[in-house]
Amino acid sequence: MIDQKLAAYIREQQNKGYRPDTLRNALLRQGWDPTTVGDSIRSAFDPDNEKQPGGTNMINMKNPQYGGFWIRFLANFLDGIFIGLPAGLIGWGLAFATGLTSITYVIQLATVVLVVYLDGIKGGTPGKLVLGLRIVNEKGEFIGIPMAILRYIGKILSAIILGIGYLMIAWDKKKQGLHDRIAKTYVVRI
Repeated sequence: MIDQKLAAYIREQQNKGYRPDTLRNALLRQGWDPTTVGDSIRSAFDPDNEKQPGGTNMINMKNPQYGGFWIRFLANFLDGIFIGLPAGLIGWGLAFATGLTSITYVIQLATVVLVVYLDGIKGGTPGKLVLGLRIVNEKGEFIGIPMAILRYIGKILSAIILGIGYLMIAWDKKKQGLHDRIAKTYVVRI
């Protein structure tokens, strides 16, 4: 969501020579919502971005800044805290309360559905969103559910081959892991 006053302030600061990443960090420290900051910065630095199909759901792919291995590793760690820990506690609590250990599979399935939904529709899981990362296709659009499912299957393959699919992020020019290449997706900073 673009905040027009914030976009005007960003343009003013841009004219004074401040870079987008410096402005983003300063605004996030002031407590602004990361999505609003990202959208307003894109609007201020590329006003035509608002007129593209998809509006604010798009990332400008003219000169993207790809999310590297370590920031994505941190995002994955945060997802473990935001999604994995609560899912584990709920599954364990339900299994303990009902005596049915198989209920944990239902919780795991719900977690997979949540991750696929967030990746496809919102552009990433909470860890990625908090760190200002978005999962997009080559046009800069959010990937949608079918591609998010394909990407999730690719994540399983990346893990099965001893994590090499994830390590590819470290040396790939566009910071794509095997799962990103399979689904033709990119993880970019907003």
